[in-house]
Amino acid sequence: LHKWLMPYSPPWQTPRSPLFHTRYLRHAPDYRHWNSTNMEIRGVDFVVHYVPNLEEAVSFYRDTLGLKLELHNPDWNWAEFSLPPITLVLFGVYPGAPLENGKGGAGLALAVDDFDGAIKELEDIGVHVDWGPNELSTCHVAMITDPGGNPIFIHKRNDGSWG
Repeated sequence: LHKWLMPYSPPWQTPRSPLFHTRYLRHAPDYRHWNSTNMEIRGVDFVVHYVPNLEEAVSFYRDTLGLKLELHNPDWNWAEFSLPPITLVLFGVYPGAPLENGKGGAGLALAVDDFDGAIKELEDIGVHVDWGPNELSTCHVAMITDPGGNPIFIHKRNDGSWG
C-alpha cells in the first residue's frame, strides 16, 4: 500500500491516515507485532498448489514439465516435486480440506525449529490457526492466513531438514 501504488487515492485511503485504519483495518487481525516474536524463520520449506485432480496434475508436472516426483501419496491427496532449494507440493482438494481449489492461491510454508513453541507464540499474540496443528508421519504442520487471506504453513520436518 505504498503511495506509488495508489497515485489517485484520496488522503483518507492511504495507510498513514488514521481513517484508513478505522475504515479498512478495523476487522483485520493485528499483525504489526509479528516482528517482535522470538520465532526464528529458517527459510521457505515448500510451495503448495491446490489442484482439483491430483492424478492429472501429477501427470502434468512429471510428464509434461519433466519435474522429479519425490513423493506421491494418494491417501493424503499429496505429491511433492523436488525443485531445490524448495519443494513444490500438489495438494488435491477434498471435502474438509483446509482450502478449496481457487481460494487462496499458492501457500507458503515457513520452516521453524520449535514447532510447538511457534504455534503457541502465534496463538498467544492472537493469530488464529486455521488448520492443525497436525502431527504427520513426516512432519508437524499448521496453517494460518495472512491479512489478505493467503495461506501460510508453519512447518517442521521430523528429520530436521528444511528447504
